Amino acid sequence: MWSFGPAETPPSDWHVFKDMAKVRFSCQRCAHGWTSMYGLVVFYYRWDAASNQGLVRFLLTGQKCNQCDVEEFETPMWYPEEAQKVMTNLYHEVAGRIYKLQTPPLIKDRRHGRPRQQHNTTMCEGCRQGLCKTTKTSPGLTVTQT
Repeated sequence: MWSFGPAETPPSDWHVFKDMAKVRFSCQRCAHGWTSMYGLVVFYYRWDAASNQGLVRFLLTGQKCNQCDVEEFETPMWYPEEAQKVMTNLYHEVAGRIYKLQTPPLIKDRRHGRPRQQHNTTMCEGCRQGLCKTTKTSPGLTVTQT
């Protein structure tokens, strides 16, 4: 059995799987809306042999609005097909790494988009935490990124 839930803090010594998708944001303060091709989700997972249970924790990173001076990161809204792609990739990652099964290549396709601007690293929570568009990790962590 596997349990799945949000990560309050990144667990140490767990496998790490990062994936990106096209997501939508809406500022709670000024109602400005925007899309991003760099919606980042980070999954932390491990098999606990003592309890015979798998654990998955996830972190959804946000972005700040560039139209107002708010310090909070907005929570991404995920398109259903993007969420399905990411969950399928997580399934294949866990099946290959934990159960040693042959799995197909990870799905890299994203919902169509025509970005009008470059990824703004100063407004990205994932970039601020060193998670976005990078594979740098702490020792002992295994990272797979699509």
